[in-house]
Amino acid sequence: MAGAALEVGEPQPAEVGAELAGALKNVIAVAAGLVYVVLIIRRNRWGWLFGGVSSMLFTVLFARASLPMQALLQASYVAAAVYGWWSWAPQSQPQRISVWTLRGHLLAVTIAVLLSLGLARL
Repeated sequence: MAGAALEVGEPQPAEVGAELAGALKNVIAVAAGLVYVVLIIRRNRWGWLFGGVSSMLFTVLFARASLPMQALLQASYVAAAVYGWWSWAPQSQPQRISVWTLRGHLLAVTIAVLLSLGLARL
């Protein structure tokens, strides 16, 4: 026999490698997410970095799995991580906590509902 033929349905070496790479990305994303939670609970700014890495990896995984809305959701978490990193930067003066008015909340909810309805039509 010159070479063993692969059976139908038997995974090709390239497919196995791609699956292992995807599984490794998933494990790293989950681990980074857990580190994010621990660091944020301790109010450590580095948590935002780990949260961003976790969400970025999940964005890629969901996009490759043809799950565009999940990928967009994870991309929004990446943006939130960037904002969190920026807003938790050391300040010369303590930051003040702002409070939204009822009108501000209603406006934000209205915009979110309209965006959700628009995205649902995609």
